[in-house]
Amino acid sequence: MRLEGQHLVASASPEVDDKRYTTITARTGDCFCAENEFLPDIIKVDIEGYEYECFKGLTKTIDRGRPIIFLELHPEMLPEHGHSPADIAAFFSEKSYQFYNLNRQPLNYSDIERTMKGCRLLIQPMELGSI
Repeated sequence: MRLEGQHLVASASPEVDDKRYTTITARTGDCFCAENEFLPDIIKVDIEGYEYECFKGLTKTIDRGRPIIFLELHPEMLPEHGHSPADIAAFFSEKSYQFYNLNRQPLNYSDIERTMKGCRLLIQPMELGSI
């Protein structure tokens, strides 16, 4: 990781002598939750294009706990990591979650698939009903 302004940015090959770099051991959210016997009821995600990888690493936690998720989606950055908003929509469709905008209006999966600009979303298990 390297510090760029206020953000830590992942880097595949840091320069050894550069003091801006630090090594961080990565673990999935599932691993962290299991190790700490923690099952969150709310998850907040704002990770600049790594959203899909984050959710894949939280699959067991999401399946078990059915948390409400607050997401800042960065669709313009997802392709840099081999994904698209459609991947996010499909992930939550398979898990029976509903998307909402911040005005509490429900969104269709196709709304998420087509989004081209950053947005903030509430993603809620369908069994909780509408907000």
